[in-house]
Parts: sequence; structure tokens; C-alpha cells
Amino acid sequence: MPDNPVSRKLVALASSAERGVSPSVSDLLPAFGRRGWKVRSCVDWRQWVVGLEHRQMRLAIATISGVDPRLFGRLATIKTIAPSARPIVLIICPSGNPSLQSMALEAGADLTLPEATAPDLVVAQVHALLRLIDPTQDSAQLRAGIMTLDLSLRLLSVSKGNDRRETTVSVTESRLMRALFNLAHRPQTREALVAAVWGSDSRIQARTIDVHVRRMRRALARIGCSEMLQTVRGIGYRFDPD
Repeated sequence: MPDNPVSRKLVALASSAERGVSPSVSDLLPAFGRRGWKVRSCVDWRQWVVGLEHRQMRLAIATISGVDPRLFGRLATIKTIAPSARPIVLIICPSGNPSLQSMALEAGADLTLPEATAPDLVVAQVHALLRLIDPTQDSAQLRAGIMTLDLSLRLLSVSKGNDRRETTVSVTESRLMRALFNLAHRPQTREALVAAVWGSDSRIQARTIDVHVRRMRRALARIGCSEMLQTVRGIGYRFDPD
């Protein structure tokens, strides 16, 4: 898998009985989108299979109203593959049908939920499963002031009263923010930040960090916090999350 297997891309398949994306899926997709997922929906079985077999997809969602031999057969062919090396599979079943959920899990689904499950709870369940499936990912959440950094999801969030804003960052910027979080309020040299992001034996030039700081500031600006990352003349940078 790539350096960060959690690519935050998903493909969703509506029930074959639906002409469009089924209500349970159409409610789910905006909830995933708000958490930084790139969403693709389809009603064609073949398109979903392509997504299921695409290594850059991290999640494949399908809704079923009963036993689907094609879907169950496909799950049987992939369930021997480690979930960290393929998309995880979420099956949405009709509410009040736990036996169908059990059959889907036996067939190879990683998670099954009833269609009445609240969208935000579905997203939370998927994120919790991702942390369990890939133990190589650091699932810790760092907090500094009003800012939180979810390392497994590369998600920055800020809470001001009832207002919560989120944005995703790249792998490199996530490492940069981790270094800044760990020594919040303290100036850090460019050399120290390069070592934290790429390792102490890296040949990366210290000024390279300036490029990533500019990108990081753009990410912070999306949640109204660009002023938190400050330049310290003659030294480097300081993160002030208060």
C-alpha cells in the first residue's frame, strides 16, 4: 500500500431495485463528503466492481434488500485479502433484518449496518474500523488549544463554541502539523521541522519546509485559522493554537 493507505475515496452502489441512488446511500454520501471523503456513486454493478478492485478506493458501500448472489460471490473472492490492501466493504441492509446482516458478514463484508443508522454514526463506525484494520496508521488525536489533528485521517478541526470546521491535509503536511502540535507555542527551526517530517538523515533542504508551510497555511485558512502558524524571524516557525 502507499505511504498513507487511508486515501479517503469511496464508491457507493445503490440497490439493484432502485433507478437512482437509494435513499439510504444518498443520505450517507454528504456525511462522508463533509469529513473529506471523495465520493463516487453508481447504479451499475460493473462500475461498483471496478471501484471495489481499485486499490486507491478505501471504502466500497452497497445497499441490498435481500441476498444478492453476485455481490456475495464477489465478496467471497476478496475476503482472503487483507483489508489494508483493498477497500473495506460496508453493506447497508434493511432495518430489522439482522440475519441478512449476518449473511453479509459471513460472505466477506467488513461492516454491515441497518439503513436507519444515522449518517454521522455510519461515518464514525467506518473511521473506527479503519483504525482497527490498519494498525500501522497512527490513530492518535492530538489536541492543542482549540485545534485537533487526527493523524489517521489527516483531519484538522477547530471548535469555537458550537462552530466546528474541518479540513484534510496531505501526508507531508500531517507530519509537519504533528511536529508543530508537539511543541506548540515554541519556535522551531526549519532544520528541526525537516528532521521531524523526513527524518534526521534526510537530504531535504531546510528551505523546502517553507513550501509546505505555505500549503499548511492555505489549509488552515479553510477553517479560519491561518494566523495560528507564525513565522519567527531568524529561527523558523511557531504554532500558536490559542
